[in-house]
Amino acid sequence: MVAESWFHRLWRIPQKFGADSPRISISSFEIGSLMLKVVNLWQSLSDKQIFKLRKEITNSFGIRKLVSGDEYFINRLICAELHENLAHVADSVAWHGKKCSDPILKGFEKAFKKFITMGDDQYGWEFHGEVMEKNIKKMEGFISSNGSLFEALVEQNPIRLTDNGESGVLKSIAYQKIYRWKRQEVKRLKNISLWTRTYDYTINLLARSLFTIYRKINHVFGIHEMVHLGGSVLNSDLTYRSQSISALLQSLSHPLQNILPPKTLGAAALALHYANIIIVIEKLSASPHSISLEAREDLYNMLPRCLRASLKAKLKPCTKTMASSSLYDPSLEEWTQELSGILEWLAPLAHHMISWHSEKSFNQQIFVSQRNVLLVQTLYFADQEKTEKVITELLVCLNYVCKYGRELNAKALAECGSFKVDNEYPNLNGYTSSLKDLAKECSSINWDEEL
Repeated sequence: MVAESWFHRLWRIPQKFGADSPRISISSFEIGSLMLKVVNLWQSLSDKQIFKLRKEITNSFGIRKLVSGDEYFINRLICAELHENLAHVADSVAWHGKKCSDPILKGFEKAFKKFITMGDDQYGWEFHGEVMEKNIKKMEGFISSNGSLFEALVEQNPIRLTDNGESGVLKSIAYQKIYRWKRQEVKRLKNISLWTRTYDYTINLLARSLFTIYRKINHVFGIHEMVHLGGSVLNSDLTYRSQSISALLQSLSHPLQNILPPKTLGAAALALHYANIIIVIEKLSASPHSISLEAREDLYNMLPRCLRASLKAKLKPCTKTMASSSLYDPSLEEWTQELSGILEWLAPLAHHMISWHSEKSFNQQIFVSQRNVLLVQTLYFADQEKTEKVITELLVCLNYVCKYGRELNAKALAECGSFKVDNEYPNLNGYTSSLKDLAKECSSINWDEEL
């Protein structure tokens, strides 16, 4: 078979976008969010970000302890998530591509499937060299102007412009001038944003970027050597013929589920909830001596039954030890150190979980540049049993440190009251014992009593 010449292929590449191609208009904000995801995907694959990610994962004791210490498995998780992110964007681009006037752009989904299953870039859509970086800068400009346009449209609302909040015709000359200026600003921003761009122009830019990003993922993670399908790793000869890779764009499937162990927080839908529990513990541990009973009850109410049961089982053998401990027992300092030591490596996973979830919200997707937090940096892939065991240890430590703090405060209160009575009111010495009894009562409150 004679290879197709570059000149012949050139005829099939859309060279310009006709006037009959519809303009994006109000859909510019939705398409702008897709553009932001494309930019974030590309930037997450830069040498600097990949080096930073690998360094963070290597240095994370939490990932090694709760997720996996297998670097190859971690790479598969990262690669699968990037493919899933790419799949979501490509699916949306394919849907918007149906509105293009160019039949080739309308067939983006088919062309991309062929590219990822056979490696055939039949239209030469992949960007090379510095061209991709230039287009990333161009898309960043569109994203920025889109954000400014959205703000200008909101500020143009007459209700926002009047000082008394009344709607209707603006009678004030000053406000009429402001309104005219706002309209001119909106018109200017529309001209430089995606609002006035055609579907053909925008989808062409996004489609070619997705081709380039997919190739970049292959290069960075060596997907031809590690594609995970049905529990097996296929070699490079079968990679591009794999139906499962094709399914990456055929529907909003979840390739992460193919390799997600069944007993993880993500599989149990507990990752976000456990992250909130850990963050609450972290906040309370910052000032354990002043934790109120209400705060402790709120934390306890957050715990699922399994954690309550494990906490109850852990506290019972500790009760006798805690009752016999003096205020200056060396083990008390050990509990404090253990609490801070666990939080040091566990809290980052919890905070990353919150960040990852917040980045998925609609408002964050439109204009705000993301931190590119990946699920492997969160609690999503954490082993459920191991995580619950660690959280139970945190709760026991917090309980012990909290009791120690109350004992110190109660003792200080009793000593202060005794000193004042002895020195200023010697006739009221009988009340000193009452203060001591109150201190003893305050120091005896424990979570195990609630259980």
